[in-house]
Amino acid sequence: TTAFMMHSQAPHSIMGAQSTRNVRYASSRIITKSSTDTAASIPRWSPPPRPPPPPSLKPLPLPVILAGGLFLFGSSVKPQNKKFANELLAAAQQALCADPAVTMELGQGIETGGVYVSSAAIGKFEGRPVDQLVLQFQINGGNAWAQGIAYGLRDSESGELRLVSLEISNMDAMLSGKPSSVAVPRLTSLIPTDVE
Repeated sequence: TTAFMMHSQAPHSIMGAQSTRNVRYASSRIITKSSTDTAASIPRWSPPPRPPPPPSLKPLPLPVILAGGLFLFGSSVKPQNKKFANELLAAAQQALCADPAVTMELGQGIETGGVYVSSAAIGKFEGRPVDQLVLQFQINGGNAWAQGIAYGLRDSESGELRLVSLEISNMDAMLSGKPSSVAVPRLTSLIPTDVE
């Protein structure tokens, strides 16, 4: 087992509310205060807004994926969710390539591939209607077989997307049911701000 596959989550077969508890956020630049700054000029840190629980997803077991995963790609996402799924996969790919632990384990040039299975729902985030989507997908181009599970939100009015959480597993982690969390951008509000 490599350093990349250090596990922080208990095994689970269905992605539920517990899947957002161990989200790992990508680091951001630390703001330091100089002698000329005032307290009012330093942005005050606040925790990210709490997302709604993801739709329940029962990931396909490894034997099923290895036996016929390619045949699942055509029907794994409903037509009305295709655009959302493509946008979520693009956001997941950016997060995968930006996480040093992932590139150390799988190498450079990894890409999100076909979707094995998906689950969608409609919920509320900060009082706004949002589309929710969870994808179990193939990861291509790495040094070893791997798959990911991504959870995303999309504002039903503006179409703005947020990657909420991302997990990745190699074969060993898949068999043990212990995925690793990938660093994702800190969740931010979808509420529009007034522009003066």
